[in-house]
Amino acid sequence: MLRRFRARNERHHLAYGLDGGSFRGGDPQGNNVYITWHAPKPGNTNDEAGRGVFIARSAMKGKSFDPETPAITKPTGAWRLLRHAGVRDSRGDVFALYRRRPTR
Repeated sequence: MLRRFRARNERHHLAYGLDGGSFRGGDPQGNNVYITWHAPKPGNTNDEAGRGVFIARSAMKGKSFDPETPAITKPTGAWRLLRHAGVRDSRGDVFALYRRRPTR
């Protein structure tokens, strides 16, 4: 399912400039699909310190997605080009793993 999903449905509404990878995962039934990635926040003028982690959710098996939202509201920054990963636990919670870039 994820291979077909990736080819057709990765969509960014606000946070462009994905680098370092992304995470795509869903619930066991395949109804809820999540994408997480790090990218510059809209209006970013602070390079890596102005990047953030974003998440988009589909409740339609990946056919369409809600607009992405910041996964973390606190400014953390994110290093460009470094690996981004994620995991979904058995309760359905999604966790993003990335290397934060300290804000100054």
